[in-house]
Amino acid sequence: MKQKVVIKLRCMNNHKLRSKALKITVSFSGVEGARFKGEKKDEIEVIGEGLDIVKLIKMLRKCVAQAELLSVGPFKEENTNRTQDTKRSIPQQLDHRTICYNSQSVPYYPIQHCTTASYQYQDPYYCSIM
Repeated sequence: MKQKVVIKLRCMNNHKLRSKALKITVSFSGVEGARFKGEKKDEIEVIGEGLDIVKLIKMLRKCVAQAELLSVGPFKEENTNRTQDTKRSIPQQLDHRTICYNSQSVPYYPIQHCTTASYQYQDPYYCSIM
């Protein structure tokens, strides 16, 4: 069963700390998604199955800032129609030569194999050391 866990982090006024906290949270096993919420973006909402909440909070306290567990509960999907609409619209927007990686588009260049004539210069005064 999916769980929804909300963790409040103190002193999260720095973008670097936010990205570090999100990276630590997503790296844990069982985490399917995480996002910031709240007025100051100081709360992380984590969604997943089989989460070890105690380990997660200990790691956040050790590496980022003071962490406090606000709520734990079952995850209820919201706006299922919205997710279906976005799934349908994404393939139409992408070009067949573009690969999406971390919300950045990277162009794809096909590899072309060229065949050249194998010609080796044979000079009697050629020195291979120089």
